[in-house]
Amino acid sequence: MRGKVSVELRGIMEKFNRLAFETKKLLDMSHGLAAAGGPFTMFSIKEQGDKIEKMKRELEQTCYRLMEQQPFTVDMGRIGFVLKSLPDVERIGDYAFHLGRMRDELGVAGYKDKGIPLEEMYAITRQMLEGVMAVLAGMDEELAGQIMEQDLLLGKINREVHGELNFHIETTPEDLLLEVAMTKAARFYERIGDHIVNVCERLTQSYPLGA
Repeated sequence: MRGKVSVELRGIMEKFNRLAFETKKLLDMSHGLAAAGGPFTMFSIKEQGDKIEKMKRELEQTCYRLMEQQPFTVDMGRIGFVLKSLPDVERIGDYAFHLGRMRDELGVAGYKDKGIPLEEMYAITRQMLEGVMAVLAGMDEELAGQIMEQDLLLGKINREVHGELNFHIETTPEDLLLEVAMTKAARFYERIGDHIVNVCERLTQSYPLGA
């Protein structure tokens, strides 16, 4: 029985990594929605969101079932990490979905003309998600530090975006709807970064993955 439990405990980390991968895919799909003739629709994005929610529920149920079997302390660390981090992954998916919906409703006309670096913010959050998956696989302390630095950069860009958009709101009120949407989008990317950092901090501080 213990051997079976140990296999399942290793499996929950692999499943969590897969969940992170599917969440990154949702972020990519939401971003790709903006491309002219892009292959993604809000229907396909919603399907991906539903897939992630199903994976999250199944992983959560597995964790609770394993807890009932009173695993060793290090194993409880793994279970605790997953359970505490699932809400962060869920919020990342929520923000990615909302970004896709805003792009679907408003398009991206004017983003580059107004000098708003949403493309850069998307690229940073994507790199951060990839970084978390790499940390999960190899417990790279240096890489974890880079993720923290990227989050600080996201915060800096978000503050600059808000200052720039406040200027545009005053000077081009006819574009108010788009400008407000871009302000929200920048904030969503920053919040995605915050949730990624939450996961990364648990990985590096809660317990040794290699134990």
